[in-house]
Amino acid sequence: MAACYRGGMQPGLAETLGPRHPEPKTVRTLWRMQGPSRIIAARIERHPFGRELVIAFEGVAEDVIETRFERSQLSILEQRADELRELLVAKGWSALRGSDPVRSAVVPPVQGSASRNC
Repeated sequence: MAACYRGGMQPGLAETLGPRHPEPKTVRTLWRMQGPSRIIAARIERHPFGRELVIAFEGVAEDVIETRFERSQLSILEQRADELRELLVAKGWSALRGSDPVRSAVVPPVQGSASRNC
C-alpha cells in the first residue's frame, strides 16, 4: 500500500531535513586595532557571489571605511587588509590580541613598515 503525501508527491530533501540555520555573515576577523579613541577591524564576510573584505570602526554605529569584493582569490583581500594594518601601525595604532587565533601571530607591528610604504 502506497503512502499518501500532500500534493501526491513524496517530501524532498529540504522537507526531510527541516529549516537550515543561516550562516553567520562574518567568515573571519583578520585583525583589530586600537586607535586614540576607537577600534577598527578588518573582516572577511560572506557575499552572495564570493567574499568581501570589510574595514570598519567598531561601536554602536559601525562606520564602514572600505569594502572590497573578490569572487575566488581570498588572498587578494588578505593582502589588502595587511597593507592597511601596516599603515595603521605606522600611524601609531596598536594591535589587539586574540581577535582571531588563526591570524593573531601575524598581528605584531612590523619594524620599519613606515619606510616601506613611502
